Amino acid sequence: ETAFGTIIGSVNDEAFRVASGGVILNEDGHAANDFRVESSGEANMLVVDSGNNEVGIGVAADSIEGRLHISDDGHCYTAIESADAGGTGDAVLSYRTHGAAQWAIGVDHSDYNVLKITTGSDLSTAANSRLEFRPAVTIFNNGAQAVDFRVEGANDASLLIVDASTDTIG
Repeated sequence: ETAFGTIIGSVNDEAFRVASGGVILNEDGHAANDFRVESSGEANMLVVDSGNNEVGIGVAADSIEGRLHISDDGHCYTAIESADAGGTGDAVLSYRTHGAAQWAIGVDHSDYNVLKITTGSDLSTAANSRLEFRPAVTIFNNGAQAVDFRVEGANDASLLIVDASTDTIG
């Protein structure tokens, strides 16, 4: 084994460094030195847009619509942000099966930043809304669909039932 260091520069300062401490990309933090990883079927498998401080998975740097933050700073959190220019977009985490959105959780900016859990991926469609956390009230089934609400007890699977189709509580 031979220890050595290699630095590869670009017109935008240092772009790539291999040293005893590991590999560093864009050591000088230049905004134009993006990083991209390709896979066998995806040209933009992982993209770091250094100018906008964004990470994209499966999208080109100019198509990243939000920020993905994964941190282990003692708090262990993941944050997903809307990053549109006017700050008017929704921040949404969508759960998909075979490409089709099944459920979404997010903050609906068009509805006073209400946290919502919905079916599908559209937070603003009331018919999809299952649970909304508003400043003064928590709403279940805001879309008035035939979706029941059930509370289970330790020995009773139907301790409380709100039947949406018959508008009854039992």
